Amino acid sequence: MIRAHIDSCKCLMGLVLLTLIGSVHAAEFEVTGSDEHVWYLLPSPETTIDSFPWALAHHGLRDDPVVYRPLRRFGQKPTAQAAHGDTLWLTLPPRADRPSIIPVQVLTLEWNSGIERYLANPRNGLDLLPSIHTDSDDPGIPVDMVATPDGPAVLLKHQSGYSLQRLRKGRWEFVELPDSLNQAVQLGIGSGRLVLLSSTDEDMAVYWETESGWTPPSEYQGIGPLLDAAPVQDSLMVANLASPDLISLSLVQPGGMASVGTMQQPANSWRLLGSRGQAFMVRDVDGLEISRINLMTGPEDSWLALRMGSPIGMSPWPLILAFAASMMILLIMIRSRFPAELAVGLLPLPAIPRFMALWIDAIPGLIVVMLLWGAKPGLIADAFILSLDAEGWGHYSVLVLITCFWSMIWELLFMATPGKILMGGNLRRIDGGRPTRRRIVIRSLIKFVLLLLPVLMITALRPPALQSAADQATGIVVARRSNDQKQSDTSD
Repeated sequence: MIRAHIDSCKCLMGLVLLTLIGSVHAAEFEVTGSDEHVWYLLPSPETTIDSFPWALAHHGLRDDPVVYRPLRRFGQKPTAQAAHGDTLWLTLPPRADRPSIIPVQVLTLEWNSGIERYLANPRNGLDLLPSIHTDSDDPGIPVDMVATPDGPAVLLKHQSGYSLQRLRKGRWEFVELPDSLNQAVQLGIGSGRLVLLSSTDEDMAVYWETESGWTPPSEYQGIGPLLDAAPVQDSLMVANLASPDLISLSLVQPGGMASVGTMQQPANSWRLLGSRGQAFMVRDVDGLEISRINLMTGPEDSWLALRMGSPIGMSPWPLILAFAASMMILLIMIRSRFPAELAVGLLPLPAIPRFMALWIDAIPGLIVVMLLWGAKPGLIADAFILSLDAEGWGHYSVLVLITCFWSMIWELLFMATPGKILMGGNLRRIDGGRPTRRRIVIRSLIKFVLLLLPVLMITALRPPALQSAADQATGIVVARRSNDQKQSDTSD
């Protein structure tokens, strides 16, 4: 039994070495795109200490154009990925004791117009698909994966050569390969058809799938070894090494190959990307950068830096901070378990007027961060679900700081903010007296913490006095005069 495990490990390590030796361009990250989505598979230094060194990140058409957001993390790098529509497929490394069985997982992201966010399905992870089974005496590992409208197809490399399997009706089926494939093979897709690219140091042969098999190879000589390929519209864009530092880009179609242009090969790892009918190159230069490739005039010289959005899907720190703040609020509420009744003639300002007053008081801060600093409109909604990136948290923190400071100045002078005045409320002690300035300052500081995690403001709905945690900690209530008291004042 032990010898069988050792033999399996040797076989698996041999396959990995074959892949590494035969790879012309081994990028440290992977990228794939569809009409609305771009998926990145990236090294994840933030979670390496937790034994999850790889992260799956996503950018959607409706997101900020330069932001990608981590979604899932992995202990081992997935071996291949492909996307179509809203769906991503991943193949994972096989277990050492079962090298012939390759796990496959799937994830779908759909746009939710109610909260204006992409939501994952399933919510808590990735769904498992039927595993890929290969020959136990000659197991294979995925080297390429593409997605068609009918499902994914995976190219596997064995010690004896290559094999191709496609998922149809919930089952993986073998697809017969041409007999004349050369040493290095890559799988692509164009016009909804599978494409095989067979490359040597100088030449490349292209096979297109047909209903009866494969077309005879279209041979292109003297173009250099194949580096990468990505589907663009109905074509397949390929990158070949024209010289030690020069990349040639071409569009491959069933009728032939058209040159797009040449460019200097980036010093760091890079990949081609086809998304939304356009072609891009993504490179890693102390962070991801992207450049558009014009299909008519060739590569562009400008590079746009991509920013990583909220790491909530891969890092526990935002949740830890939120939990700590929640515990602080809970202690305040326990200490004020039985709020006292308000003085005669006063009623707590209802929740909706208080909410409207807060929006009015936030206007100066909104003007600064949105009109002057260009913060996005969904800033506050993202703050509620802890999904802001570093720049977004900066904008939101400034918004909260301005709102709290502006409100505190008004409350120190008039016991009310502009919003509270318009809504008919002001600050009072439980007994109806005026709160001290010290209490108002402390209340503003706690309010600042609450607004940084705005979901905690729900504490203001606690009856009977509708006090937020900041109110309870300082013995202050946002009150209005009762109708009886108003009538009494009028009669007097």
